Amino acid sequence: MGHRAGGAKGRYPIGATLLKRRQLQHLGWRLVSVPHWEWYALRHADVSTQHRQRFEYLGSSLGFAEVSLGLAEGAACCFPRRLNAV
Repeated sequence: MGHRAGGAKGRYPIGATLLKRRQLQHLGWRLVSVPHWEWYALRHADVSTQHRQRFEYLGSSLGFAEVSLGLAEGAACCFPRRLNAV
């Protein structure tokens, strides 16, 4: 959901994105906005470091105090697709 308006910087979501957010929230999804300039700042030459940094970023954005991958090397990781509404 990355459609944005607001001049050259494009930092304000437009109607289609806002509608999608409302629909997902109504269905019980917990959403977090990740601005592309912050996401791209987490790029790293080492892919495993990049994944760890992005995972930690998402965890802190969702309000998890401590985020731990706790997975074997090379295992896939992801947050639960749907969290109970707070």
